Amino acid sequence: MAPKKKKKDDNAPKVDLEKVMKNIENLGLESVELTQQLQDRLKDHADSLSIYDVTYNLSSLCFFNEVLYMGCEREIVGISTISRLQEFRVQMPPPLLANRINCIFVWGGILYAGIGDKTIRAWNATTAEPCGEFVGNEDKVNWFQQYNGDLMSASNDGYVRRWALPSQNCVHPYFVCEYPIITFEIFGDLMYCAAEDLSVRCVDLRSGHNKGLYKGHAEHVRAIAMMGRSRMRDLDPEASEDLDTRGILGMMYTGSSDQQILGWEVKTADAETFEQCPAMKVAGNSDTVARLLVLDVQEFVADLTGEHEIQPEGAIDPAKGGGKPRHHIPDTELAVLRDQEMPKRILISGSADSSVRLFDCRTGTCMLVLVGHTEGVTDLVVHRNVLYSASSDRTVRSWNLKEALVRIQMRRRLKTLEVQKQEQQDILEANSKKKKKGKKKK
Repeated sequence: MAPKKKKKDDNAPKVDLEKVMKNIENLGLESVELTQQLQDRLKDHADSLSIYDVTYNLSSLCFFNEVLYMGCEREIVGISTISRLQEFRVQMPPPLLANRINCIFVWGGILYAGIGDKTIRAWNATTAEPCGEFVGNEDKVNWFQQYNGDLMSASNDGYVRRWALPSQNCVHPYFVCEYPIITFEIFGDLMYCAAEDLSVRCVDLRSGHNKGLYKGHAEHVRAIAMMGRSRMRDLDPEASEDLDTRGILGMMYTGSSDQQILGWEVKTADAETFEQCPAMKVAGNSDTVARLLVLDVQEFVADLTGEHEIQPEGAIDPAKGGGKPRHHIPDTELAVLRDQEMPKRILISGSADSSVRLFDCRTGTCMLVLVGHTEGVTDLVVHRNVLYSASSDRTVRSWNLKEALVRIQMRRRLKTLEVQKQEQQDILEANSKKKKKGKKKK
């Protein structure tokens, strides 16, 4: 018996083909206009705002009082970002190996430097007057942080040492492992240390015990960046309720000589299982990932517009403009920066392939590549609206972050328009075929 023919569904919604064609036309016009705007921006806005030249290969960067401090092999130079004049300079005497500057750190008006002779030396960050020397490391110092009012330093001897200020005495040596500690980040009372055994170890700073081991890279981990739990809620609202029950404190990103960036869930000390596996992989770099930063886009925009400086509602002085933010950002750009489709968090990487890349923290997609250095990028720092990158090409380049975010969102909008246009074209094609099929031959 032949199957029954399906009855025509008279209740099916009819497609207005004229409206569909109009939508395709409007989406096409918007795409053309947006493409032209993007091309105009590429002409009008240089990627790199300025270049600071130095004598030696750069190792690290830091900021204090609008002065950019650059650590080189044999000297530390401070350049005012306002006047572009040199405000600070310290030169190390020969021999180079013993007095090589490995890393710098400014905190509390004092500049600290890890020196090749295993010491930490300190200077007044404004006057460059010597402020003492820290002795006790058994190998060179690679990284600094501060914790509860004390200076923390990581060394090739496998220790992270806690130094009391201003006595400059080591009050607690934390033994991490028998391998050199390349870098570390402190997250609450937990310290995450990258060692030369391809792993990152979690150390409880209250007890000194190792609480976790993060293994997943094929080569040495060179960079660590942390993102707190409150920021993760914005990235994945559906999973935010599960963060508390699983004891998730935040997200850790690690960059390695294997060219990969891995994302790890960071848990409370009680919830930590000793060995951890990565939760995500971020690809795109073609050489060692030397430095990582996490940019909170909403906080960045709020800083640009001065929203953080607004007084509480009851304290607004009407004579001062009703507490409105004071900025010079065009409304069109501000709308782009506050677009709901704009990524909430951006991961910035500096690589030995000489590039600076911006990734979406949620998806791991590379959204923009900043090209200008001729050799590997060694450090990154964000100050106000500017991203600074240091390189082995003996330059520091500054990048307009606002412009970078506007371009990212304009390109994302272009892709959205392309998808919407294709959807409308598919609807038009499908319904045009139905119409032709329904015509009877004369």
